[in-house]
Amino acid sequence: MEVGATWFYFDYQEESDSGQVLNKETGDIPGVFIAWTPTLGSHAWGRLEAGYASHSVEYDGQTQAGVPLTTQTHQRLIHYEARFGGEWRGGELGLRPYLAARYQRWDREIQPTGFSLGLNEDYRWWELGGGIAACTSSLSWASDLCLDLGVFRTTRGEVEVALGNDPDNYPVLEQGDGTGYRVQLQWSPQALPRLLVSLYHAAWDFERSNTELVRVGFAQLRIREPASESSRQGVRVALRF
Repeated sequence: MEVGATWFYFDYQEESDSGQVLNKETGDIPGVFIAWTPTLGSHAWGRLEAGYASHSVEYDGQTQAGVPLTTQTHQRLIHYEARFGGEWRGGELGLRPYLAARYQRWDREIQPTGFSLGLNEDYRWWELGGGIAACTSSLSWASDLCLDLGVFRTTRGEVEVALGNDPDNYPVLEQGDGTGYRVQLQWSPQALPRLLVSLYHAAWDFERSNTELVRVGFAQLRIREPASESSRQGVRVALRF
């Protein structure tokens, strides 16, 4: 069992069909997580993890009318992940290939300004993929050292857009599938083998969504979610029990 905290730099941007950056959201976000990693026989293992992170970041973009806009966006990110893999050791080196499924929630609240309204969007998607971790325990300064490389497919992405004050008029847009990867370096100091310290980087993207015709007051609008790219890089610190 692991219980820990994380702090990462969040970088998100949306792009037009021509590749122009429409808006960016950047900033530091703290969080917490809990994980359970049981052994399943002599060569198999599993892992279940849940995490929560929340903070405000900087928004630099434009309004729907194309007017430059700078404000803040409050972020809430929740994830649930399951992994299943095997382990083979040769001397001091162990290889741990795995398959992974991750469900991600992201609640994005763009704050209002003196000339623009706020906008809330709730994102939901799956990340399906796999990877391999190479681990060693032969170093003098670390009881364990693991390099984890993974790739995944972002799929079944949905965005619920809160337009106006009528929850029955909140359209749900279906994002186009994308790809992503993760890299993590984790180690435990020799003096504190129950302490886990990780540096990680993850990046992924989505293609643009479908277009929906919605009504806002007396007006009808066509809306869609642009293509987007996201990344996180940060540190995780946990205690292992």
